[in-house]
Amino acid sequence: MGRFLSIRSSINWICFLSVTLLTTESGRSTEQVDLFLRGLRDRGYHELALDYLEYLRESDLIAEDVRGTLSYQRGLVYIQMAIQERRPELRGALLDRAQSALQSFLSDHGQHVLAPTTRRQLGNVVALRARMKLAASSKASTVASQMKLVLDARQHFEEAQKFYNELEADLRRMLTSMPKYADPQTHPELHAALTRYRNDYMDTRIQGAKVLQEKALTAEAGSEQRQMWLEEAIVVFDDIYQKYRKYFAGYKALFYQAQCLSELGRFQDAVSMYSELLNWPGDFPALRKLRTEALTESIRIWRNDTLKDYAQAITTGEDYVKRARSNETRQPEWLELRMELAQAHRSQADALAEKNSADPAQRQHRNQARNHAKHVSRSPGPLRKQARQMLAELGEQENALTAVEADFRTFDEARAAGLEILEQTQTASTVIKLLDEKLSRAENDEKRKELLAQQEQSQRQVDEGRVSALQYFRRALVLVPRDRPADEVNTVRYYLAFLLFQKEEYFDAAVLSEFVCRGYPDDSLSNHCAGIALSCYAKLLRRAKLDDVKDIEFEVEKLRQIATYTLQKWPRRQEGQNALATLVDLAIQRGKYDEAEQILNQIATDSPLRGEAELKTGRALFHRYRQMVGQGESVQLLKLRDRARRILEDGIKRVPMGQVSLNRAEAVLALASLHLDAGESSKAIRLLENEQEGSLSLVRRKHPLADRQGFAEETYRAALRAYTLALGEAKTSPATGHLMRKVEQAMTAFESVMGDSAESRRRLVGIYVNLALEMQSQVEVAPAQARVALSKGIANFLRHISAGTEDTKILHWAAGMFYALGTANAPPRGKLTGVALEYHEDALQAYQNLLNLSKESAAPLEPQVLVQVQLRLAMIQRSMGEFQAAIAALETILRQRNAMLDAQVEAARTYQAWAEAGDPRQFEQAIHGKQVEKGSRRKIVWGWGTLASKTQNQEKYSETFHKSRYNLAFCRYRHALSLPEPQRAKGLSKAKRDIAWTQVLRRDLGGDLWKAKYDQLLTQIEQELARSNG
Repeated sequence: MGRFLSIRSSINWICFLSVTLLTTESGRSTEQVDLFLRGLRDRGYHELALDYLEYLRESDLIAEDVRGTLSYQRGLVYIQMAIQERRPELRGALLDRAQSALQSFLSDHGQHVLAPTTRRQLGNVVALRARMKLAASSKASTVASQMKLVLDARQHFEEAQKFYNELEADLRRMLTSMPKYADPQTHPELHAALTRYRNDYMDTRIQGAKVLQEKALTAEAGSEQRQMWLEEAIVVFDDIYQKYRKYFAGYKALFYQAQCLSELGRFQDAVSMYSELLNWPGDFPALRKLRTEALTESIRIWRNDTLKDYAQAITTGEDYVKRARSNETRQPEWLELRMELAQAHRSQADALAEKNSADPAQRQHRNQARNHAKHVSRSPGPLRKQARQMLAELGEQENALTAVEADFRTFDEARAAGLEILEQTQTASTVIKLLDEKLSRAENDEKRKELLAQQEQSQRQVDEGRVSALQYFRRALVLVPRDRPADEVNTVRYYLAFLLFQKEEYFDAAVLSEFVCRGYPDDSLSNHCAGIALSCYAKLLRRAKLDDVKDIEFEVEKLRQIATYTLQKWPRRQEGQNALATLVDLAIQRGKYDEAEQILNQIATDSPLRGEAELKTGRALFHRYRQMVGQGESVQLLKLRDRARRILEDGIKRVPMGQVSLNRAEAVLALASLHLDAGESSKAIRLLENEQEGSLSLVRRKHPLADRQGFAEETYRAALRAYTLALGEAKTSPATGHLMRKVEQAMTAFESVMGDSAESRRRLVGIYVNLALEMQSQVEVAPAQARVALSKGIANFLRHISAGTEDTKILHWAAGMFYALGTANAPPRGKLTGVALEYHEDALQAYQNLLNLSKESAAPLEPQVLVQVQLRLAMIQRSMGEFQAAIAALETILRQRNAMLDAQVEAARTYQAWAEAGDPRQFEQAIHGKQVEKGSRRKIVWGWGTLASKTQNQEKYSETFHKSRYNLAFCRYRHALSLPEPQRAKGLSKAKRDIAWTQVLRRDLGGDLWKAKYDQLLTQIEQELARSNG
């Protein structure tokens, strides 16, 4: 049998054993199932335990007494998973599941013999939550948040105390009402119940005192409150010890009592109790574990600044370590002991060096410290990082990596050498991180230069070590004997794939790791290899995109395949959740937003990937929504907006607020924009101004995330929209004034961010213009009643700004906003009336004032801005029905800038609007344009035909091309309707040919949106042709 347990064989074994267990006599069946599940839990096979419980639940052979305990057993598994889980969010979710399963058991089986144990386990769940809060408080970023976590922890400890106290009282009553003794031969059930209830009673008393001890840690160090709680716990522990000193429970109480004494600074008393534990007779595993923990605590006391008895710590610790059994050396309590022993040797070496720097004993102690730390560093777990850091600080490598002969003759030699060199490179990597910290505190250039040299040396060691490890592992694969178990060979393949990944040889790493995960799916490293393959193909796809590779189908398909396979094989493992997140990304990249949302919903709600995937999906839906704004699909648009908003809100709630990332920052900004589009300015403002993650806060603090190009611009644009919308909702003059000050501050800050260069000023004006256009879209999709109120609020704001400033940039922006309001409130056809006409007149006046101010100013408008203002004036004149004046203004622009595409498009639109207003002759001008002078071939106005021709072969002008081709056909169609037969039919045929020719030029007709418009127009043309030919 290989070094690792095969998952498939384990499941087969479970099924075989289950049949055996289920066919035994009922009483033994429950006991055997309990023992078997305990074995799985103790070995960390939690998923197998859950699979086994699911198998039992679905089995027809299961005895009812077994079936009744399944939810209880499931709760125990979840508790063990929570204890071993290091990520707080997942640990909390596992505790939720444990609590639910245990409560379900109590609800259905309140009188079961396991009911007291279940209640105790529920108390343990609450106590675990308290410990989570207390641990998190040490990492809190602010004093306020730290205090909140400490108080939350105390509340949970008190809740757990209540659980234990009530259970203790109930158990005492039960035991009092029962006989003190029951013969196991004649009354086995009563004997079993007595034994279980007594054990529950002892454990409940111990746990109750334990949470009191831990609650003391929520009080300030040295306070009377902390001392009082610790002394109360000592009294309870001592009472338990005195009553049960012949039992293991008594010595657990003694251990905890010693911990309390140590907390109170009574170190000698604590060490005395730990010594009593170390000398207690017996040798069963639980006692050996408790002894090891007691010695660890003793060494910690001997090492503290009060005693500094390093010699005692070393002598006792080294003697004890020699007696370790082979199956104990990697257990957590033994690793912690050896880490403390390493610290004791190091402290002794430092003490000797302080007295006599030449004392040779200090070298021996450093070597011993190094040996213990090296042992700990080779085992996964929370102490590995600490051990590696110690190795780095002790200078585990003096000049270079350990030289290893590369001419290996056996697989074992090559593999061992590869693992050894890999461990050394890991230590060198830790040295680099330590030197980074020292560099940040370097006092002078000379010290900095010295540290940089050391860092370069360590980096060379890492690079050389990885190259050597690659060479050794490759050699090992050449030397694999035929009878070598596959799991040992796959270990080498795994490390080789990992090293190739680090070397950025992604394709080779992907091939090797995919070979393992597909060829040996039940190997313990198979899921890790799938994770490497997944990362490799993702890197290859990203590299292809950066290199602007046109055909990326291979990378996309391989990534999709490995993600799908990983999800199918390991849906509950981290790799399976990573695969789901990858499939979400792929669906988003392909524009399959519904598919992305479906996959997203498969990610476990307690997975940290769920929140990030929701943020990405929500942002993708937001960008799709933004593309559709203004296209008239109101119902579909609102549904899309609500979907994006719901998913973003879920993601932002799920990802902890302290974890500010670019994905989260972008999502917060997108959600604020969606709130604005829904008219919820107050929600948007709260998001934008949030101190920790608000976009405005990030920009103002100059957070690195705000450095993303365009982030500050989008933030201030959203802030201006939010404050503007809120103005329309302000109920009082002070509220209006407060918002006005925010607007002015935002604009000032915006301009400061943009800079004062000519290019920055041009962009700033462009952004203000775009902001006005976005506001127009917002008013367009608002309900009719809200639209009027919203427009009035914005107009009042604009008039206030316009009257209070002579800043040309702000006046330009205000004029654009007036135009946006006028356009949004204008009817689809016909003359302007009411507020639409009022806002157009405001816009006309604002632009005219801007031009007058520019003429009188020492710093007139720049030519580019001046042209934009003239163009907007022409557009306003067109909207007000002043077509001749509009064309004259546009011709003035085009005589100087004939290739200005925006002006040419507006000129064609103006002729088209003129024709639709009652002069169908102007359709000809819209189609063909206007010559510079009669008889000239050169055009001053191009018209739709020439616009289409000039943009036909330029992909960046694709939208203008389709706009021109569509309007070309539309103008021919409308002009034909004004003609008598047979000119009418001839004109309609030309319009039909225009659409047909467009399809020849662009087979996709510009995508779904343009294709629908072409189809609708073609249907109208064909209907009119049928009437003409009929």
